[in-house]
Amino acid sequence: MATVESLEKILQDIQTELRRVADNTERINPKAVATQGGLSDINSFLGTVTAGEFRTGNGKDPGKGFTGVRIAYPSLTYGSSAWHLVGVTNDVLQFGLSASDGKAYFGGGVHILDGTGYFVYDADGLGQRPEITFQAGASPTAKGRIAGYSAAANESGAYLMTNSYFTGTNWHVDLTTKRGTIFQGSANASANAVAFQWRSVPAGSGAQTPVELMTLTHEGMLANRKSSETIASGTITVESNRVTVDTESGASSDDLDTISFDGPGGSAGILLVLSAASGSRTVVVKNSTGNIYLSGSDFSLDNINDVIVLAGTADGSGWLEVARGNNGA
Repeated sequence: MATVESLEKILQDIQTELRRVADNTERINPKAVATQGGLSDINSFLGTVTAGEFRTGNGKDPGKGFTGVRIAYPSLTYGSSAWHLVGVTNDVLQFGLSASDGKAYFGGGVHILDGTGYFVYDADGLGQRPEITFQAGASPTAKGRIAGYSAAANESGAYLMTNSYFTGTNWHVDLTTKRGTIFQGSANASANAVAFQWRSVPAGSGAQTPVELMTLTHEGMLANRKSSETIASGTITVESNRVTVDTESGASSDDLDTISFDGPGGSAGILLVLSAASGSRTVVVKNSTGNIYLSGSDFSLDNINDVIVLAGTADGSGWLEVARGNNGA
């Protein structure tokens, strides 16, 4: 027959055990949790899980072909980086988030966002341009792109690329289309000027030697860049609008009949200033022999101070005289 003392002892043991069970509810071993309907069966009673890993995927262990999602603390290591939330395909990291520094890795490593900036990388190392694309509409259509340079020799289709960088002396800002690149280069802040250059990218070839177009000074003045051309069979091809012209093979005199323009935007309406490369060799600008139409007779550039100003016709096929200056001695 139980005594009062023995019953009191049983009650004390039950009370002690209840306290122990209550304490352990905060430290549930996930492997010991079994539910019939899923986590929703225990979500009101699970409490706070303070350590370990949550993993859902194809059932394979990490390192043995795992595909799925992992959440863990301490962190998980993929490559040389530590992550607290990862998405993995066949053990290859596809996205990762770090609780330590907020770093984000996504797009299979093409995109990385961290405290130093936002980086877009060449996805497959084949030289294709990594880019940020702006799209609009229910069926998204690319409206613009910001991208790095492509290593490919030529790009097909319309595209826009911008690139800005600092060389330690100069800031460079490039604006590129499939026809070529207009970029700011050479001049720097100490010179209070910015130089703009044109670099053509014809089909099947890489970037060409830059042609300087103009300089914008701190006073707001535009100084057009000068280039030099030599007559070949009565023709010169120009890419800028201040050109010194020399005779073919150093002849003492040579006729200039035709001018072709290969700069950005075509020649319609632009002003072209021609001068002689040497006072000892005469360049005769011919009237109506080719595509040059003067207001009077032929004009000889026989001194380096002589100039003639031409304007591109409206259809871009020829050149009309604006002014001439016979300034030689």
